[in-house]
Parts: sequence; C-alpha cells; structure tokens
Amino acid sequence: MADKWTADHSLKFDGIYLSSNGQLMFVINDGTQKRVLSYEEAMDTDMRGVCNFLSAKMKQKLAVQQL
Repeated sequence: MADKWTADHSLKFDGIYLSSNGQLMFVINDGTQKRVLSYEEAMDTDMRGVCNFLSAKMKQKLAVQQL
C-alpha cells in the first residue's frame, strides 16, 4: 500500500533549503503535515514536480534581480 505522500506521485512543494552537509532538501506539504525529502527522494517520486518547482524558483529569483 502506497503512503499518502506518494500515492498520486504528485508532491506539493512548500520550500527548499541546503542541509548542514550541503544536501538539497525539499519541504513537502500535504495540507495537514510537512515532510522533508532529499533531492533523490523527491526526484524518485515526482521528477516533473521537482523540475517545475526549481524552474519557478529560478524565474522568481531572476525577476527580483531585474528590478
């Protein structure tokens, strides 16, 4: 039985950060609870979601820099 985090293979990304050892970590929010996944775990579960999230963050960063 798949758990609620991966049942539909579509993660709800809430944030991103680097851990103390330099590993990229993703914060996932299902609406009631938050969970942290490593880059590898997130890619294994929702590769498209990771790419879309990172793309949106980069576009946001570029837009702020152009102000």
